[in-house]
Amino acid sequence: IKTKEDIEKLREGGNRHAYILNTLKSMVKPGITTKELDDEAHEYCRRLIDRYPEFDFIDSSEVLVVVNTTATQSHYYAQTSLIPKYLWPVLDYRILIKTNQCNYSLLPDNTKILIMDHELKHIIPGEPYKLVRHDVEDFSSMLREYGVQWALRNDLPNLLS
Repeated sequence: IKTKEDIEKLREGGNRHAYILNTLKSMVKPGITTKELDDEAHEYCRRLIDRYPEFDFIDSSEVLVVVNTTATQSHYYAQTSLIPKYLWPVLDYRILIKTNQCNYSLLPDNTKILIMDHELKHIIPGEPYKLVRHDVEDFSSMLREYGVQWALRNDLPNLLS
C-alpha cells in the first residue's frame, strides 16, 4: 500500500520521465539499429581513450559497448561493469559499458560523448582493471558544470573536437 507521499513521488518521477522523453523524441533517427548504436558508442570510447592521456591505461579493444534493449523505463544512460574473469577466454573483453536504449539513443552526439567520458572515468588502472563507484561529488561536479538539465542540452561541448 502506497502513502499519499509515495504516490506523489511516483507522479513527479513519471512527469519528469515524460518530459525528458517528449523533449528528446525529436532526436530519434528513423531506422537506426542497436548495432549502429553499439558501434557509435564504442567509437566514442575509442576516440576518447586515444585523445586523453588519463585513459592511456585502457585498451579500447577490451571495452565492449552494448545497447540494453530490455531496459524500457530505467533512469540510467549508461553503466560500466567489469566482465568476470572466467569469461575472458571466450569474450576477449574486460570492461562492459551498457547503454540504455530508451534513454541513450535519444541523446545528441555531444551528450553521448560526455556520457562515455563519464563512464570511462570509472575505470582505474590495475591488473585486472578496477572500477570506482559513482559518488555524490562525481554527480555534483557534472551538475555544477553543465546544469541540472544537462542531458537535454544541445549546446554541450564536444569533447572530441
